[in-house]
Amino acid sequence: RTLKANFSAVVAEYTVTVSASPAAGGTVSGGGTFDDGTSVTVSAVPNPGYEFLNWTEGSTVVSSSESYSFTVNADRMLVANFSVTITNIYDLSTTTIKLFPNPASHSINITGISDNHRVHILRTDGTIVKTINPGQTKRMIPINDLNPGVYFIIIESESEFFPVKFIKG
Repeated sequence: RTLKANFSAVVAEYTVTVSASPAAGGTVSGGGTFDDGTSVTVSAVPNPGYEFLNWTEGSTVVSSSESYSFTVNADRMLVANFSVTITNIYDLSTTTIKLFPNPASHSINITGISDNHRVHILRTDGTIVKTINPGQTKRMIPINDLNPGVYFIIIESESEFFPVKFIKG
């Protein structure tokens, strides 16, 4: 009797984990599970008021490019590092921009802004939960979907940032 053994290749799979530091600094993508030898690109996009610094693995800088490509041959834990770049921060009390009511439960109103302003609502950890884009003429922002607590609003123009804290009751 003649026997024949058949074999098939087993391809190893590896996990690429991506995260942002600080978490509010930006968004990251490209992580997942990949076959050994796969070419992978991870990307980082800074949030307003932040700039991308580098990708690190442990304490080692592996790339200073927002898009980092590599061939997977082991599990990887990559961190996109961001730093704050907001330098032109102004006190709202020195402008014609006004936010009311504060505290608020259903909506907040902002006066004194133009179509070139962008409004970001952030949780206290810096995560953006809502953005009103430039060109929108809406000055009343509904906040029914927000949980009660303390939030920050950053009113952004081309070169200025006006931060204000508000309370959602």
